[in-house]
Amino acid sequence: MSVPCGDPQSPGPLPLTGAGFPAPRARTFQRKKLKTRKVLSLELHSPMRQFFTGGVEYDACTPPEHIERFTTEFHAFTRLLGVPQAWGRGVELKFRRLGRHRADGLYYPDQSVLVLDASSSSSFAHEFGHLIDYRSPEGRGPLRPCSTVSLLDGFSSFHEMFLSRMKDVASQDSRLGSGRGRLSWDYLASRPECFARAFEQYASERLPQPSCLVGRPERYRGDPLFLGVLPDSIVNYFQDILAAGPFTQGGECPSGLVSSLRA
Repeated sequence: MSVPCGDPQSPGPLPLTGAGFPAPRARTFQRKKLKTRKVLSLELHSPMRQFFTGGVEYDACTPPEHIERFTTEFHAFTRLLGVPQAWGRGVELKFRRLGRHRADGLYYPDQSVLVLDASSSSSFAHEFGHLIDYRSPEGRGPLRPCSTVSLLDGFSSFHEMFLSRMKDVASQDSRLGSGRGRLSWDYLASRPECFARAFEQYASERLPQPSCLVGRPERYRGDPLFLGVLPDSIVNYFQDILAAGPFTQGGECPSGLVSSLRA
């Protein structure tokens, strides 16, 4: 789930301090100020900082064994998918409790922050798909300085594959209703979401299973929100995007410009 304009939900009422004033609470993309020495030490010495140079933040409730497994499988992810280290330059990785967001992961392009739920990292490949969508140089240039690569013609044929498969079950699948929010046709059929799901499925087909970064390939093949068979052309497509590295001149796109390009 990508979040172009900051936190997707209002932070709600803040807890009161002993003096009766609201205690400041960090929004999901912001760093927490109050941490134990153990957590601070884990963050400071995390090997993930070599890739995510914007920093790494752990939640106190994240089990150490989960952090260790994630780190090991992430290194396999970068090696097997050929992900250059430049993709993590300036990006911050966070583990947070995301219950109120009703999501297992979030990506904030304006802040270059990738957030995973403290108890599960299975949405990592999906959120990394959003990351490369917003940071790819393919969509940038003098006439299109702040586009996402999913909006360009290169993704059009793959987007049509997703729409065709979704249309076949639209009337029977409750996720593809006419409502608003993430469980709706408009959201799930959008180019950025189809791009992230395509990358998620691509990663699943290339990583050893089971993986804590992504679901099993058979799960995606049987889900009409994904493709029954991943074509070689989409494999080549993502290999080329990853090899090209991120857009580095001028940073991330202002959310307003991204929104105007989607309109």
